[in-house]
Amino acid sequence: MKITLSVVFVFILLQAVTFCQEVNSGFMGFAGVGIGIPASNKEFAKLYLAGLNINGAGAYIINMTYAIRLDLQYNNFPYHESDPNYAGKFISYSITGNFLAGDFGRNSTMNPYGMFGIGAFVNSEKFTHFGVSRSTNVVNLGLGVGGGVNIKATEKIGMFTEFQYMLMFHQGSANAYVLAKSGVKFRN
Repeated sequence: MKITLSVVFVFILLQAVTFCQEVNSGFMGFAGVGIGIPASNKEFAKLYLAGLNINGAGAYIINMTYAIRLDLQYNNFPYHESDPNYAGKFISYSITGNFLAGDFGRNSTMNPYGMFGIGAFVNSEKFTHFGVSRSTNVVNLGLGVGGGVNIKATEKIGMFTEFQYMLMFHQGSANAYVLAKSGVKFRN
């Protein structure tokens, strides 16, 4: 019985992979690094400098035009140290669900796309003022909009470059930053 179930499972899996290849659906994985630049005209952009972005994502290609993607990102914005009495950093972990529209064809060398997403941002602010430290941790709702391009190197591996405008809602206001990121893309 176990052997029969195993054979049936393998057969179904092979059929699913074949179906994905024939209709252009499938999965993609992304891993990259980038830079986040504060873009609000409020206190956020005045207090923090450009910082590191580390990102990873998994996408399901629905067809040649649409895909959905789950992104995990880490952003670290160092405090602007123009005043020696202040020090700190703003760290944001985000998990966002994105809808992508563009060219996801297997035969294209370059695949441009646009994207829109919504998700949760876990923000941590560590701040020292005149030697007194303070730390806050909050979870906020956020939005992102942007675009990018996938560049195919082989049938399965390529690179991606993206730009996103991210908006985090925080205590009645909105903090914004721009992401420029690049990395490796894998496709089944």
